[in-house]
Amino acid sequence: MINKTDLRVIEGGIRPKEECEKRFISSYVTDTRLMGAMGLFIRWEVVNCAECDELMQFFYLDTEEYGLENYFGIWGYDMPRMRHIERTTIDCLGGKQISLTEKEACSLVAHYHNLSIKWNVELPKEWSEYQFVLDRATELNQTEHQELVEKICTPMVSDIQVANYYMMRVFGKDFDGASYIYDNGNHNNHEESVSDTSIHNLFPEFPPCTMFRNSVTGDNGAYLCESLINDDFNYYICTTELNISDGKVIYAKPLSSFQVSHSEAALILSRREFISVYDVAEDEVPPSAALELDLPTTCTFYPNGKLLMVFKNNNDHVKEPVFLLNNDIYGTYFITPLGQFVVSAYTAENIRMLENSLTDSSIGPYLDIAGKFTFREPVINEFIGSDFFDFIDFMDAMDL
Repeated sequence: MINKTDLRVIEGGIRPKEECEKRFISSYVTDTRLMGAMGLFIRWEVVNCAECDELMQFFYLDTEEYGLENYFGIWGYDMPRMRHIERTTIDCLGGKQISLTEKEACSLVAHYHNLSIKWNVELPKEWSEYQFVLDRATELNQTEHQELVEKICTPMVSDIQVANYYMMRVFGKDFDGASYIYDNGNHNNHEESVSDTSIHNLFPEFPPCTMFRNSVTGDNGAYLCESLINDDFNYYICTTELNISDGKVIYAKPLSSFQVSHSEAALILSRREFISVYDVAEDEVPPSAALELDLPTTCTFYPNGKLLMVFKNNNDHVKEPVFLLNNDIYGTYFITPLGQFVVSAYTAENIRMLENSLTDSSIGPYLDIAGKFTFREPVINEFIGSDFFDFIDFMDAMDL
């Protein structure tokens, strides 16, 4: 007779993939910390799992408002989906992909996850899928942290670049980011414990703002910045004195700030816009016909169409003495429900490149050019925000 105390349970069945052991394979981060956002990728081996043998994770990290803003997980090896996510999120940041250790990657996930909680931001819906990453995170020592900072920040190659990045971080109230390119004699730059980050709060009267334009004048380490910023409601012009040496700001002094009207701001930001309009020439377009783009692209849907924003693969616009926020894009495609393609760009070179990408694609043979236009100031956003589905009708109604 078998005694009940001799019975034991033998585990069996298939373990869910979420419960299987994960082994680190590789990771990379974009060196775009000073732009205010980073893309992080981690690849794991899923051990003894009947469902899949690996997990690929993508994290979008925001340094100003959201923390860990977005997350995508791919169970199993799916290269087409992986490239789609990279092209529509990671590549749009314009940075280089820098390899990370497991400790560095887990530390970044935990830090920005905790920022989301601190800022009362809703976590990504699937956040439990990266819980094991949070469990593995350990605090970096000072040397490890400095090594990570050097990976996530693109190297400074000019004083102009330093000035633009620094003012961008100052107005975004991202004082940790500002401290990475500031040298006040204290080199203990740590993400959570920088010595007196309040020294970067040059304009305490403003909430976090977006810097739309920054003009940098001067030389030999002494510079004057004139910045056009927006707090979601109003525009302001701020002037700041900077001294820069060896790729760091060593002195910063706010000089003035004053409000400008929306029309004045529009005039300051005014620039020529090139627009080309294409209509579908055939009644029936094969389902396989599409606009194929091998460039970083985001897609946003509006009531009157779909906007494809095509990004450059670098952030060289930060190196310009006149920084413009939207100079990181080649231009846009806006596709209406009528099948009309409205192509826009700020330079003749960029509009030609976007036109060629469209006409060389598999949908190109089914399109007819309806018109090419040059405007003294941008109008595409007005069209996107309108009730029109045809750009030519929009022009007629607006008397453009």
